Amino acid sequence: MEADVHVLDTSTWTWTRPLLEAGPAPTPRAGAAAAAAGENTFVICGGAERAPEGGLLGRGDAWALCLSGDAATARWELLAGEDGPLAPTGRNAHSLTVIGGATKGARLLLHGGWQPFVRTFDDSHVLTVEQE
Repeated sequence: MEADVHVLDTSTWTWTRPLLEAGPAPTPRAGAAAAAAGENTFVICGGAERAPEGGLLGRGDAWALCLSGDAATARWELLAGEDGPLAPTGRNAHSLTVIGGATKGARLLLHGGWQPFVRTFDDSHVLTVEQE
């Protein structure tokens, strides 16, 4: 599977494909939630990927895509893994919304979603993303 990223410039409505720096990256997945966490930082949380035994495996991680100023290059950064005591249960089809007016870092509200074919969630989690 190809791991690619496309960026839409909403002032010109043109797509670009930044060169991804080598390093860790999220696994291919569907149904992840995404939100901007600054001018050149975008966060994805959760989503579902194919499970080795078949079916879907919900993910509970959070990744930041950090773009260079001209969006020619980008790198992924793991913000939150799935094993923390407060980490959300793996899920997809949830929402991720910027909240508050934090000046030091973006605060994102993750809400709801479902663990594929297992259960639906009505919980909420807040993730703070520190800006560089």
